[in-house]
Amino acid sequence: MRAAAAREGLAVRAFASVAALAVARGAGPAGGGGLLVAAAGPAAQLVAAVLTAQHQVARYGQLVNQAVARLHATGEAGPQLEAALTACTRATRALAELSQAGVAQLTRRPAVARR
Repeated sequence: MRAAAAREGLAVRAFASVAALAVARGAGPAGGGGLLVAAAGPAAQLVAAVLTAQHQVARYGQLVNQAVARLHATGEAGPQLEAALTACTRATRALAELSQAGVAQLTRRPAVARR
């Protein structure tokens, strides 16, 4: 699964979600390199983007936790804390914006043709 996810340029969770959506739509993998996401459609693209952004937030959050542990242990913040907080804040904002855009996309009603 890791190798397949890597070929698609996705985290394993994102790949699993996109693959499930592709199977549900009757679309299969088209050869790798992001083609599964394209075959699965816009909803899969949104899922993959959100899960990838969430993964980045989690990784930066781990860095923040490590920097705070150092602060508690030594009494000194060190340069890692500020850098980790900045990166985590940026990733969190990006995830929030992506989530808002996704909600807007998914709740948008198609225009009704008038006769």
